[in-house]
Amino acid sequence: MTHTTSRGQEMLAEVDQRWEVSRRLLHDTTIATTDRVAGCLVLLHGQSCTRIAALTTSHGAKTHDGVQLWLGRKPLEKPEPLAGLVLELVRTRQGHAVVGHTDSTPWLFPGAFPGRPMDGVSITARLNRIGIKARAGRNTALMELAGELPAVVLSGLLGIHINTATLWARKQATLARDTRQRWHEGNSARTDRPVTGKPRGSGVTPIMTGQKAFS
Repeated sequence: MTHTTSRGQEMLAEVDQRWEVSRRLLHDTTIATTDRVAGCLVLLHGQSCTRIAALTTSHGAKTHDGVQLWLGRKPLEKPEPLAGLVLELVRTRQGHAVVGHTDSTPWLFPGAFPGRPMDGVSITARLNRIGIKARAGRNTALMELAGELPAVVLSGLLGIHINTATLWARKQATLARDTRQRWHEGNSARTDRPVTGKPRGSGVTPIMTGQKAFS
């Protein structure tokens, strides 16, 4: 399920939906590896399906602790189980028109035509078939991550323009302010005690530590 904010962003409807779907992708072996990795890139790292389609095997590197994923200027350290899924995709990837595994293509998500990657529309359609709304998932990820990381860090890690990262940071700050105000107004009628802390749903999980819940 999704909803649209007052400012027009399509978002996931439930507070924990992003993490619940991510857990499913990381652990459900009945889902194709292509879809599991693509879905995680959307939900955990706010990547668009068009950018995902352009990824090559050079964007990932195996390390002693897992996998380094280069989406921007700085690498993201990916531990298990996502590290294993990325490596599995590298080993088994193949286009729809290819019989058997091939190392001749650099694309992480090969397409139907030899030497060409899968396009963003196809990746979006694949995610839709397993119940993932890519736009809402990406927007939710960017909104939450913008509340946890400075815009310059977010830009460097995710490969999004600094202006885009700054815009999401402003949107998140506005959303958090409005949420606190509504929560305060709703509770002020029931108690005279000062309101402290954050209402449920206003916090986010850091990009580097959030996967601890998936192991």
